[in-house]
This record gives sequence, C-alpha cells and structure tokens, in this order.
Amino acid sequence: MPTPTDQATQQDERATERKEKKKARDAKYRQRLRAAADRVAVLEELAGRGPLTEEQAAELAALQPKVAQRKQKTKERHAKEYQARKAAAERVVVLEELAGRGSWLRRRRRSWRRSSRRWRNRRSKRRKITRSSIRRERVLPIGLWCWRS
Repeated sequence: MPTPTDQATQQDERATERKEKKKARDAKYRQRLRAAADRVAVLEELAGRGPLTEEQAAELAALQPKVAQRKQKTKERHAKEYQARKAAAERVVVLEELAGRGSWLRRRRRSWRRSSRRWRNRRSKRRKITRSSIRRERVLPIGLWCWRS
C-alpha cells in the first residue's frame, strides 16, 4: 500500500509529465504556424517573379487565408493588450494625483473650516462693538463666551 507521500510524489511526477507533453505539443504547433507563414512568404515571392505551378498556386490559395487570419488575430490581441496597458497607466496617474492631493472630502472640510474661522473672526469683531459684549468683556474672558448671544 503506497504511503501518502508516495502518492503525492506520483501525482507530482504525472503533473510534470503532463506539463512537459503540453509544452512539446505547443512548440510543435507554433513551429507549424511559423512554417506556414514562411511558406506563404516564399510562394508570394515566387508569384512576384513569375507564374506559379498549379501545385504552388493551390498551396498558396490554401495557406494564405489561414496565415492572414492568424496575423489579424495577433494584431487585434496586441492592440487590445496595448489599450489595457494604456488604460491602467492612465488610471495610475489619476490615483497618484488623488493620493498626492488628498481626498475631495478632506479638501472640502478644510475649506469649510477656513470659512467658518473667518466668519467667527468677523462675528467676534462685530461683537466687541455692541453694548452687551462690552459688559461680557468685563465679566468673562473671551474663551467662555457663548456663541449664541
């Protein structure tokens, strides 16, 4: 009976074997794609020099749409990836700006505090002139005044 560690080792070996097979299969696939693209380039060059044989014309007719489609898909994928990178970079810039300036609410509260300070200062200047404030000034220090009166 295999121990749990033996089973894990066997599973790891199977997984690595699967990965290696997949890697080899993918490499063969990419190699076929490159060979087809190279063959199309060669046949197009031959067609530019002169007429092709029937076999070459048939081969070119069969391979050309596949290669063109593959190139188009690759081009679209690259454009999509570029747009995603560009959008991410723009978002980073916006987030860095927001982080540098602080949040909108924090800035708004700061301005409210400033304006309320200004209002208090104006109010206290006006208050010093009135008669009731003169009486309070003699009795209580400024810090103990009630703001409502």
